[in-house]
Amino acid sequence: KTLDDNIILVIISESGKLYKGSFYKAISESSIIIEMKTLNHRELSGFISKIFNSENVKCDRAIIDYIIDRSGYLNKELNKNLYNIENEVKKLISSLGRAKKIKREDVDHLLITDREKNIFKLTDSICTGDLKTAIDSFMSLNEGKEDNYLAFYMIIRLIRNLLNIKILKHLGKDNMSIIKTTKLSKFEFGKLSNFERHFSLEDLKRMHTELYKTEVKLKSSVGSFEENMIYLISELCLIRK
Repeated sequence: KTLDDNIILVIISESGKLYKGSFYKAISESSIIIEMKTLNHRELSGFISKIFNSENVKCDRAIIDYIIDRSGYLNKELNKNLYNIENEVKKLISSLGRAKKIKREDVDHLLITDREKNIFKLTDSICTGDLKTAIDSFMSLNEGKEDNYLAFYMIIRLIRNLLNIKILKHLGKDNMSIIKTTKLSKFEFGKLSNFERHFSLEDLKRMHTELYKTEVKLKSSVGSFEENMIYLISELCLIRK
């Protein structure tokens, strides 16, 4: 109540939701509160479309969905923000020259880093049971670091989404309901839905169990991070076969 009128207080919530307890209620009585939230898929699609329209560049909705999926903005583990998206889209536009339409290969060439390519290759290879590609992708992603948990988090996200899709399909939910419930993009849902068909519910439960075992080992410092991850990836690929 005694704060100067010029003070701006920034509150960051890792959960994405602001805790509206007594502190929030107290400052709301004498302050202007502006909540800035992460955009959802529809809002992000509109944001990207506006940038393209301002430059008179044509981009199909399917390509925008692909950009959103590959940008990683909706994936909390990758920690992307709107500045990243805007810069990447403008870089894409500037590369077109006289061309005024974005193609999928343009996105692959300019917007996806080697790190992100290895992430996608790793998760896709686990789904197809391609052990060699999965291990190679992990080694390229890890680059010898013992504290790079990104690969583990991405595998957790993969198995969680496959399980959710499998269970929701079993409950008789239609595709649009599943997309809304899981908050996946249409592009990612389509890809994971195709992978999900090759696993039984028991397969996915076994994969979930392997994730839990690996987490226990990592937190207990049993073996090195790299050894535990290679063992985990091997087990997951064998389940696919």
